[in-house]
Parts: sequence; C-alpha cells; structure tokens
Amino acid sequence: MNLFPPLDLNHIHIITDFDGIITDHDTLETLLKQFGTPEWLHIERRLEQGLLTVDDAFRQQMGLLEVSLKDALEALDNEIQIDETVGECAKELLENGGQFTIASAGFTEIISHLLNGVIPKGVTVRANQVEIINNRWTVIPSPTPKIKGLCTHCKRYWVEKAKVAGDIVIYVGDGFTDRCPAEAADRVYARGSLLTYRQEKGLPTYPFQDFGTMWNDIKHLRSGVAK
Repeated sequence: MNLFPPLDLNHIHIITDFDGIITDHDTLETLLKQFGTPEWLHIERRLEQGLLTVDDAFRQQMGLLEVSLKDALEALDNEIQIDETVGECAKELLENGGQFTIASAGFTEIISHLLNGVIPKGVTVRANQVEIINNRWTVIPSPTPKIKGLCTHCKRYWVEKAKVAGDIVIYVGDGFTDRCPAEAADRVYARGSLLTYRQEKGLPTYPFQDFGTMWNDIKHLRSGVAK
C-alpha cells in the first residue's frame, strides 16, 4: 500500500459507460441479434478495419432493427442483468457530495427503462435518443459537442467538462468508444477490450469487477491509502 494525499469525495465524479459495465451484456448487440440482420456483423468488421466511423457504423446498424420499442424493452428485460451494486455506489457518492454520470453511446429510452428504480435521483444520464416509425429505428444524436467528430455521442466531452469544473474524474468503460474518454480521465477502471487495449499500451488502468468493489477502492483513496 502507498500513502498519498487523501481525496475528498465531494470532488469525485464517476463517469461510466452503460453497456457491458452497468449491464452484463450489450443491449444493442442483444437487439441486433434478435431483431436485426447478419449485416450488422459486416458493419462491425468495417468499423474495426477503420473503414467506417463509429457514427456511421452505429447509424447503419440501428437502421437494421425492425421491432417496436415495447417489444425491444421486453426482450431486454428477459436478457439483461443489471449490476446490483451500482445503485448503492451512486447513492453513497451523491450523499458525500460527489457526482455520478452515465455516458452512453446507446439510447436514453433503454437506459431509463432498465434503471428505473435502480439508481437514485441525482444521477445524470447522457446518451442518444431513438425515433421508431413502423418498427424501424432512426438515431437521434445527442446534441453534445463532438471533440473529434467520430462518435454519435461524444463521451469525452463530459470528461473534459467535469475536469474543467475541478472534478476528479473516475472513468469506467469496456469498449472501443471508451478509449477516447478514458484518455482524459484521472483514474480508469476497465474490463473487456478497453482493459486489454490500455494494458497493451502500458496505460494505468484498474480492472473493473463491479461498482461495489470499485466503491470500496475509492474509499481507500479517500483515506489516503492506495490498494
């Protein structure tokens, strides 16, 4: 253990991804597998090859969905599990004067539904929205300024804004669109491809298990003791 100046929780701002972090599976991939076409995998490969931007790939993939919002949410209720510790983590942080933001490349309609009754008031959700006409999905992009102009919703914008406000930003993520915002954070917890990417780059990163475990780690930071 190492000693360093303790952190005040009222300066801590947790900014977390939603899919694959708060949820056990990616909600949009789940929908694409059930209500899309195999074309979504081809689009995913083109994104990985650098032939499409995240924004282009996302819009094309969502255009493959053919399902009502009601049926989509029912399917997610049956398939998706929520981290049981996220609500208590957010509650304690807010009670101590900190901030908790969910910054997602997905849709507010899905996030709000799945987290209804799970997270306390005071948690901020930043994401895109969706318009569904005749069961076909169209992305309504977040109005957030886009720093690099590549993603439909720029999650890095919220990290940069929080840091300008003097917050100590703890970022939590697992995927490709989390690489950019994680670069700007003060401390990063990761799993999945984000963890692998940052470890290969030699970037300081802490493996993410769940919000309860991370919250205990943060409280050690508060006391001036690093685990």
